[in-house]
Amino acid sequence: MRERSRAFRATFHALGLSGTDRASDEHGGAGGSSAGRTYLTLTSIMRLLGHARRRIDFLKVDIEGFEWKAFLGADESAQREGVFAECAAGSLRVDQLLIELHADLHKTQVATDFARAEHFFLGADRCGLKIFSKEANVYACPAVWNCAGTIFEYSLVAPRSVQGGE
Repeated sequence: MRERSRAFRATFHALGLSGTDRASDEHGGAGGSSAGRTYLTLTSIMRLLGHARRRIDFLKVDIEGFEWKAFLGADESAQREGVFAECAAGSLRVDQLLIELHADLHKTQVATDFARAEHFFLGADRCGLKIFSKEANVYACPAVWNCAGTIFEYSLVAPRSVQGGE
């Protein structure tokens, strides 16, 4: 694993976030090919880095369309795998989540996108996360891509963390 340290005590690790632990042989999202990369669940990444069972105060995620599988698992239901399943099972706690959600919204996939979004927000709710801000990302989509209105930034917080609980 190649790591790069930066100022301000931050270390960057060459790992991808996924709903299951796996190596990839597929083509990625906007970032290009993901072949040969390692993808791990958030719990596995935390265990690998020595942070197992620690609370995450702040998590920012922008993984160009892979957020659905990372948070909802391979079947995109958040029932058995993914960040929300780990959270609901008690093995992971996130107090604040900032995430960019990418919708395909092609005419053939509208129902799928709405189902994914429903599972995402139900999963967030099971983890105690509530939306406090939402906005369209109008800067991420050049006109030539024809994707206006398909990328949204959501900010969610667990009220227990704001109220000084747990």
